[in-house]
Amino acid sequence: MTQDSQRYSDKRLADDFTIYVLFSEPLKGTVAEILEAVAEDYPGIDWSSSQIGGEIDTQGVTLSTDLGISKDEARGRTTFMGMPGRCELDWTPIFEMSRIVNPEAEQAVLRHTDHLSISVGSPQGNTSVAARFDAARRLTCLGAVFAKLPITLGVYFPSADLLVKPEDWVSAAETAMKGEVPVMQWMALYVNQFQWDGPAPEPVTVGTIGLAAFNGHELVMPQVQLPAGDAAHWIYMTVRMLLEAGHEFADGNTLGVEGQGKPIRIRLVAEGAETGGQTDQWFLFHEASLLDDEKVLGPRGGRPPPPGVDNSIMGDWDDLKNKLYSFVAGGR
Repeated sequence: MTQDSQRYSDKRLADDFTIYVLFSEPLKGTVAEILEAVAEDYPGIDWSSSQIGGEIDTQGVTLSTDLGISKDEARGRTTFMGMPGRCELDWTPIFEMSRIVNPEAEQAVLRHTDHLSISVGSPQGNTSVAARFDAARRLTCLGAVFAKLPITLGVYFPSADLLVKPEDWVSAAETAMKGEVPVMQWMALYVNQFQWDGPAPEPVTVGTIGLAAFNGHELVMPQVQLPAGDAAHWIYMTVRMLLEAGHEFADGNTLGVEGQGKPIRIRLVAEGAETGGQTDQWFLFHEASLLDDEKVLGPRGGRPPPPGVDNSIMGDWDDLKNKLYSFVAGGR
């Protein structure tokens, strides 16, 4: 497959993770100083010394790359890159996406005078959850070192279209270091509302932006007549199930809590399908959804288990931790 014909779902898994750190005044330093700070604040993350360049200066052109060789094993490359001045992006949609988690996002952008871009990739060709999580965790810890500085105003994470508060980015690093997913910093949970003349609550569609960078899929709970917070909680917990507990979905599976209502029907919607998704998506059809999954998407895949057979899968909440241990130890 050529690069031009690569599916966007696959591209999301292959791309580096990137952040833009916004500062209220100029910053100078060296990559060595940054890596020393990361090693002190977040022990257990190793870094190589195979660096090209090493100076950081937000008032000039910054380009420094750690080639990603450690303990005789290849890992993702780390790159610091920046041009002098402000970070000039189309911030309007980012403000909208960030408004719940960071109401001060617009003020941070207005105040910033300097910025720095940092990227971390997973080892070439390795798109496993462990490799992707490790790359995102490394980047988050790097960003957290800067986020602790009093001149840092925010950390923009394009993978989720979020501008995160410095203190929340530090919290994300602490969560990731425990082998847990900082969902609210690594992914945006969007809520789309509909005109509705019926009984409350009004239907909403809730989904993720950013999950596809870890497993190639986004989540959508479509047109569900639930309070938005309840629908978002389902999405939040499903993200953690997929990434932390090792759950694997198939079209037609169900998801639920025993004894608590009808299970949610899981349907696979492929990239570019009629729903218009940019990536592959898992649609979660709750019993309160206004949509019938088979009318919208056709017959379900798979077959139901025979009567009396329990094929439920509970998952293992140590799954990601175990995969990370193997990955870091060299069992890639």
